Amino acid sequence: HRAVPVGRRDVADPKRAAPAAQSEPRGTCFAKCRRMEKRTVRDLMTRDVETLSQHETIDLATTIIALGRIRHLPVTDSHKRVRGLVTHRDVLEALAMLYREHGEDADPTKLEVGRMMTRDVTTIAPDAPLAEAARILLERKYGCLPVVEDHRLVGILTEADFVAAAMDA
Repeated sequence: HRAVPVGRRDVADPKRAAPAAQSEPRGTCFAKCRRMEKRTVRDLMTRDVETLSQHETIDLATTIIALGRIRHLPVTDSHKRVRGLVTHRDVLEALAMLYREHGEDADPTKLEVGRMMTRDVTTIAPDAPLAEAARILLERKYGCLPVVEDHRLVGILTEADFVAAAMDA
C-alpha cells in the first residue's frame, strides 16, 4: 500500500485519481473557433491608422502615441506604402539613448523616425484568414501587423483587436 500526499492526484490511488478527460462538446467555444476560422483580417483590422513619415521626429511619435493611446505607428511614404514601423518600445529606447548620449542637450525634435524605425516589417493582406494573422503574431511575438493591399496601407491588426473580439464573442 502506497501513501499519497494530501492534495495530490495520483493514478496509483483510484479514490484520488483525476477525473477522466472529457472531449469538449461542440458548444460555445467550438462554435466561436469555427466562426473565427472563416473570418478575415479585414473583419477585425483597424482602418483609420495613424502613420508617420520617415522625416517626422521622435517628438511627434511620442505625442501621437501618448494622445492616441496606441503602441504601433506604421511609417509610410507619400503613396501610403509601408516603409517601417515604430512601436512604443522603440520610442522609449530611442529617447533613453538620446538622453544617455546628449544629457541635458538632448533634443527629441531633431531625431527623425527613419533613424529608429524597424525597416523589415511583416505585413498581411486584408483577405488573409484571421487564423494566419494570429499564428504570425504568436510565433514571431509581434504586437501588430500592418495590413497592405496593392502595396498600400489599408489598416492595422493588433493584439488588442483580438482581445476585443474575444470579449465581444
